[in-house]
Amino acid sequence: MHTPKDDVDSPLPPISQRLAHLRPSRELLEFYRRKVAEFDSEHEDMLRVLDTYKATYEEQHKLQWELRQREGEIAELQKALSDMQVYLFQEREHALRLYAENDRLKIREIEDRKKIQHLLLLVGPDIEEITYFHKEPPHKVTIPQKKALHSDTSKHAEFRSARSALRKSTSKTVTGSENLVTPERYVKDNQTLLLQVEALQAQMEEQTKLAKEQVESLLEDRRIRMEETQVQQQRDQEKIATLTEKLHRTQTLLYDSTKDYLQLKFDGRAIEKNWMSEKDQLLQELDTCHTRLQETRESVRTDFHIASSVETESHQVCNEDIKSLEEQVKQAHQMANMYREQCVSLENELAQIREEGDVGREIFKERSDKMAKRLQLMTTRYEALEKRRAMEVEGFKNDIKLLRQRLKDLEKQLFKNQSSFGILFDIDGVLLRGHTPIPGAKEAMRKLVDRNGEFQVPVVFVTNAGNSMRQSKAELLSSVLDVQVSKHQVIMSHSPLQMFTQYHQKRVLVSGQGPMTEIAEKYPFMILASLGFQHVVTIDMLREAYPLLDVVDHNRRPKDMLPPAKYIPPVEAIVLFGEPIRWETNLQLILDLLLSNGNPTLPLTSPPYPHIPVLACNMDLMWMAEAKRPRFGHGTFLVCLENIYKKITGKELKYAALIGKPSIITYNYAELLVQQQAERRGWSWPFQRLYAIGDNPMADIYGANLYNRYLQSVRESMNQVKKKKVPVLEVVDGKEHENVLTTSRLDELTHGGLMESCSSILVCTGVYHRDEDLPTNPHESVTERVFHGHRDFHFDPSLVEASFIVQDVNEAVDLVFSQENWDPNF
Repeated sequence: MHTPKDDVDSPLPPISQRLAHLRPSRELLEFYRRKVAEFDSEHEDMLRVLDTYKATYEEQHKLQWELRQREGEIAELQKALSDMQVYLFQEREHALRLYAENDRLKIREIEDRKKIQHLLLLVGPDIEEITYFHKEPPHKVTIPQKKALHSDTSKHAEFRSARSALRKSTSKTVTGSENLVTPERYVKDNQTLLLQVEALQAQMEEQTKLAKEQVESLLEDRRIRMEETQVQQQRDQEKIATLTEKLHRTQTLLYDSTKDYLQLKFDGRAIEKNWMSEKDQLLQELDTCHTRLQETRESVRTDFHIASSVETESHQVCNEDIKSLEEQVKQAHQMANMYREQCVSLENELAQIREEGDVGREIFKERSDKMAKRLQLMTTRYEALEKRRAMEVEGFKNDIKLLRQRLKDLEKQLFKNQSSFGILFDIDGVLLRGHTPIPGAKEAMRKLVDRNGEFQVPVVFVTNAGNSMRQSKAELLSSVLDVQVSKHQVIMSHSPLQMFTQYHQKRVLVSGQGPMTEIAEKYPFMILASLGFQHVVTIDMLREAYPLLDVVDHNRRPKDMLPPAKYIPPVEAIVLFGEPIRWETNLQLILDLLLSNGNPTLPLTSPPYPHIPVLACNMDLMWMAEAKRPRFGHGTFLVCLENIYKKITGKELKYAALIGKPSIITYNYAELLVQQQAERRGWSWPFQRLYAIGDNPMADIYGANLYNRYLQSVRESMNQVKKKKVPVLEVVDGKEHENVLTTSRLDELTHGGLMESCSSILVCTGVYHRDEDLPTNPHESVTERVFHGHRDFHFDPSLVEASFIVQDVNEAVDLVFSQENWDPNF
């Protein structure tokens, strides 16, 4: 609505002032009447158009609702049709089962009739009564026979005597009778089987037909669903395109309307300015004409009395002037009416524009009020949240102070009791003798676990045994020691072989006992340690292919003509897992491969050197089991193999790798398992020391001390690299080698960093006893004391001297706790 307040802001004069200059007329009234009539007619037309649109929209909405209902009914009918098809298939399957049962009963009926006929043939008909089957076996009619006359009495007596004689001789002639009726019975059985086969064939045809119909119905359902989906997608796409086009047209129309509105507003303001300026000019001219007319009339009246004589002459001139002035006044009135009409039209347009502006202002005012209220509410909430946050911050600060104090106390206690060490246990001679625990072993394990049965420090069980898998060894330890041991805590002698990937794709001969093929081939499916050998040949496979190679045992020599030998591709490497059962067979076949470059079918020539690679996994000369004295280990087998090879060729047997204690590779792999065990348990503090507990000075103690020397040499070499930037070298067995951390794959595994030290603890429950002494001069070791270590490991008295010597493993664990100042009961 237009208010007087809006006139203050307008650049034009107020309406009251502008209307004051206008002279009311009938033309203006008629103009406004026509405008009102036109507005009323336009309003009625718009209402009629709106009613038409409403009816059309309601009809369209009704049609859409009915279409949706029809689509829902179609979907329900399709679902019901599918259910009926499923039910029909189920009923047909049930009918097929009934047909099959009917066929089976018919066949059984035929068999029963045949059996009854067979029994009647064996027994013969009874004279007194005969049983006839009427239609089916359940219905029977018994017809009693009349007694014979006296003339037939002798015949019946003879028949009864013959029948009793036949019954007495039945047991004697049953075999003969069976032999006589056997061909007929076979013929009848064949007929029965043919009937069964025909019935089964009929059932199979019905089942096939049913399955085919089911498949066709499923395909038809699938085709219908796909067509419905395509139609629905096409319909949705058309609808989306229609809506998009409507949206585009609406946006275009809005843009054009806004543009036209702004242009019209600008034009209206320009026209209004021009009209006001013209109006002012015409009003000024009109006032000037009125002034001139009055002045002329007054001059005429004053001069009428003075110049009466000239009145007649000048009267004509005055009349002409009056006529010209009247014509000018009429023209001025016509111009004023024309401008008045233009002014009225412009006033209408201006009033419409102002009304739209008033509506926009009201909407803006309402939105501004809502925004102000919302802003006030948000401000109030923000102030409340600020107060709450300040209070919570104050409380959090107090809580943080308390938590920091508690954390400091806990850190002090934890730093006092954090385990920064790991323990490596040998198994045979330290924890077990065979499958029997050594005294003190269970008690030692109980000290290492918490209330939940989990180890409180990283523990790894390192053994040179190679005749089983890690999972089996872990289950044995768990059952015997009453603690839960994972396979990730067990290192067998062959476990580090997973890193020798250059041999995984080669054909290798495996020597040892136990599940060798499973160990070598099925480990790739294990979680952590997978050996990954893809082409494995065992001693038994080689002996079966070439039986003439194994002739040491005369009883195993082939006595008959042998078939052609099975072809086995040449062996490219030899892996020695552990001591075998028949040493002579393994030694013979392994030497045949070494002397023939992996192909024992080649004729005798000069032995190749270097020979094919040999990897040995266990170097223990002896080991402790249930017996009172140590037993031969795999190291003894290696001694035999090395000496026989040297005796034949005059050269030393070369090993591509020696794995197992005392090899550095095994201890480095054990360190990796310690780090991984700490990561799985969430122990973030570093582990710096290892304690290796064993019973064999030549394997356990030698390996731990050798690894300790290796750690020291690596740290010294790394310090030299940091200071002088020189190549990293280390000294192992008196020889310089490139640092394992820069060239070996083990560096990729030891991402947690190297340990600081590895201490050795010797127990007296296995190979070693306290009354044994060690040689004092390494150069006289052969004469002063026999060295039980491997040939490639040179003897050093400092390496077989343990850091600590205790009685059993329980004392060893207590010693570790005292060295680390660690309380397991914390």
